[in-house]
Amino acid sequence: MNSRPDTSNRWASALLALAIYQALAILWFGIPLLNDFSHSCIGIEGSSDPSGYMWFPTWWPYALSHRLNPFITKVVWAP
Repeated sequence: MNSRPDTSNRWASALLALAIYQALAILWFGIPLLNDFSHSCIGIEGSSDPSGYMWFPTWWPYALSHRLNPFITKVVWAP
């Protein structure tokens, strides 16, 4: 008797689910950005979330290159 589940079937179904999810994400989020990729972002209009997500990756290189603590900043206003 084989009591172990077939791991190749589990990997195949997991990869299929990932591929379906990725295709839907590209269709849902990617296609609207194709018109003007450099001036578009995904987010709720009027929300500060998109600008925050654009700022976070640029803060770390700036802070490290200017010998600042990247975990503590005085340049972000938070409500």
